[in-house]
Amino acid sequence: MKIMVSEQFQCFMASLGVDLNSLLEAAGINKVVWQEQLMLSDVEYWQLMNEFDNQLTDEMILSLGILLTLIRLCRPFLQH
Repeated sequence: MKIMVSEQFQCFMASLGVDLNSLLEAAGINKVVWQEQLMLSDVEYWQLMNEFDNQLTDEMILSLGILLTLIRLCRPFLQH
């Protein structure tokens, strides 16, 4: 599974106090984000999601939810 992880998203996560590469390491995944891409197997994906769940606070998840909502709302205006 290919996951796109933009530099902006990595900066946003860093502003929440989350280092994505450290999160991958804590999940037992020996990979790093390279050229804004991350290739994971299904098992690795679920390990990463579990580690997100373990490390992110409710406030961090709320901030992430607000960001995702804004992306969904703005996407139609950004196309074409």
